[in-house]
Amino acid sequence: MTAVEHEVAAPAVRAPAARGALARRAPVGAPGGDRRSGRMPARAVAGAAVVGAAGVAGVALTALGASQVAVEAAALLVRVVLVTGVLVAVGGAVFVGAVHDGRGHERARIVRLVRAAAIAGMAASALSVPLHAAVVQGSGFAGASDARTLAAVAASPFGAAALLRLAGLCAVALGVGRPRTGALVTGAGVLVALAGFTLTGHSATADTRWLAATVTVVHAGAAGVWLGGLLLLGVVLAMRRGSFDASGGARLLGRFSTVAAASVAALVPTGTALAAREVGSLGGLVSSGYGRTLLVKVALVAVVLALAAHNRWRLVPAIDRDGPAAWRRLQRTVRAELAGLLLAVAVTGALVRLAPPG
Repeated sequence: MTAVEHEVAAPAVRAPAARGALARRAPVGAPGGDRRSGRMPARAVAGAAVVGAAGVAGVALTALGASQVAVEAAALLVRVVLVTGVLVAVGGAVFVGAVHDGRGHERARIVRLVRAAAIAGMAASALSVPLHAAVVQGSGFAGASDARTLAAVAASPFGAAALLRLAGLCAVALGVGRPRTGALVTGAGVLVALAGFTLTGHSATADTRWLAATVTVVHAGAAGVWLGGLLLLGVVLAMRRGSFDASGGARLLGRFSTVAAASVAALVPTGTALAAREVGSLGGLVSSGYGRTLLVKVALVAVVLALAAHNRWRLVPAIDRDGPAAWRRLQRTVRAELAGLLLAVAVTGALVRLAPPG
């Protein structure tokens, strides 16, 4: 499994047996409100959403009782949101700092998107601990409130990984898009959030843990740069469709292509190394369900790479020549590229349900 696959399928923690089983529109001029439009700022809305989600989760944990199937489904969903939030926040932070050309109205929007991804990842990290305790307990959602199991999960590598991601994503949310020390805070947050992937799964059990941890961080970071950057690129292209700027668009796309190429150059060898450990041999790719599903994921990534190459070598140079027509074609292929990556993430979710042959 890759780092992302291991995170979604984090190992259970051995715990002692249990003893038993809205964001509103703010008035104009109100504290936290926008004095011009009467709308609450994005951060206030996101914060209210997190609080609301926690409240809903608390009600669910009490009401759903002993439905262990629902516990497993909720834990998987939260872990997928967690991984997606980390990857988009990491890639989005790199896009804001190294790719975007700084246009004010666009920058404000994409920074809000990065912060929203970080907040979603933080909320999922916090919720993952009691949900994992419920999975370990095996007695439905009621297990999430067992003090002994919660303490065991919090003291385990799973709990330490959740804490690292909380701290790292908090730093990203606070630092992204800010001048002066913002880049340093964001960079540190990115590294801390990615380090959370090294405490569970392959990196935690490898003979040379430092090497496995390095490969895992590079692999997850490269995946985030590609996925998060592509998502924000699609947002920027959509915002610019009404005011075509050939030279500015070509420069933006050239910078993204350079960053994306570097991420792919890191993603392919590290992903190969991680997969080789799990599959064990070439025969395992065709003789096991895990291997065949992995081949599907590789095929999807190959298609996305072909689309990315087409964008870089055919459509970007055509912008100056064909103008808006090339811009529209580029938007369509970027959407197709993003859809391919999301399908690859979905296949990764299927991989975690299968046992690797290696």
